[in-house]
Amino acid sequence: SGTLSAKFQEFAEADKTGATYGGTFSLTAHSTDAGDVAKFDISATGVVSLKAGVASLNFEGPSDVGTDNSYKFNVVYTDANSNVFTEAVQLNVTDATTDTGTSLVSTVASEVVNKASNTIAVQVDNTATDAVIDFAGANAALLSSFATAAMTASGATFTSIALKSGETLPTGVTITGGGTQLTVAKATADNATATATYVLTNSAGATFEETITLNIDQDSGSGTAVGAESGEAKLGVLTTFSGGTSGGEAVAVDLDDAANNTKFAELHTFRTANPGGTYALSATSSVSGAADFTVNSDNELVLAKGAGAGTYTATVTYTSGSDVFTQMVSITTTDATEAGAATGSQTSTTDTAAATRTSSEVVSGKTS
Repeated sequence: SGTLSAKFQEFAEADKTGATYGGTFSLTAHSTDAGDVAKFDISATGVVSLKAGVASLNFEGPSDVGTDNSYKFNVVYTDANSNVFTEAVQLNVTDATTDTGTSLVSTVASEVVNKASNTIAVQVDNTATDAVIDFAGANAALLSSFATAAMTASGATFTSIALKSGETLPTGVTITGGGTQLTVAKATADNATATATYVLTNSAGATFEETITLNIDQDSGSGTAVGAESGEAKLGVLTTFSGGTSGGEAVAVDLDDAANNTKFAELHTFRTANPGGTYALSATSSVSGAADFTVNSDNELVLAKGAGAGTYTATVTYTSGSDVFTQMVSITTTDATEAGAATGSQTSTTDTAAATRTSSEVVSGKTS
């Protein structure tokens, strides 16, 4: 089971009248494992299934290119105006656990929502000049570390900052320098806080949302200056697990275990750069009013004993000083004693400039 990325769904849904899509779904060959697509069909409503006559996918006898139980293909939607959205999908087949107790059997390194926030100190002098924050020059370091990483990925460079659609520029703040600077007018009120969300774009066409808060101090005669960046936060990193809950045992995910560093890659990077922080549970799902999750003293996220088959999602924050990283964790459980039990989840990585999604993964299982 699983769904295509939010961006793909938005594209297709915009071309829909009632229950009918105006365009067409199709499957194409993946760039590396071209032969896998021949095993699958897609319906007029975007449901992917095995072609008639194709045997069920067998973990013990993989039939994909490379025989590594990873089936790759592209899902394509062409709308009524011949606009095309392509999403690359990788379907990994795993053995379903039939053991008693609890077993986390698979993980998907999942969607990274490209959003962050930070705070910048600005001093303006109403007897001097406006304060200019030049993100393409002297003040490039004032973007959050997350935005900087996104803007410079694969050798790209930051090119512009624009106000996010639906947002309003704060009083006294303008976008200048050909779209690379924020300027704070020298007459801006003392002790003002100016917050807005901006869309950053790099030379490869990739975008990143940055919510910037300007703390403005007006001090006549002291000159104009741009201070340090502080209090940055990364939002919306999701990692999805599948696991069994035979006998209703608790399911624990160790947030600090080195074995999970690749599963929580961005959290691990942030934690390494900001050691000594603490975890807290920010939000959870619930069943019958009872909290599903806790974070224990060993920094394990624990899904409560007795939680039945289903998908449970928690939001955990790691705080070090004024910097915060938000990690979302989704755990899909089945009763491991159910014959033929299988779990699935799908997430997607960030957009490319051509609106092509990459490395969406569907994880599914089967009993032997």
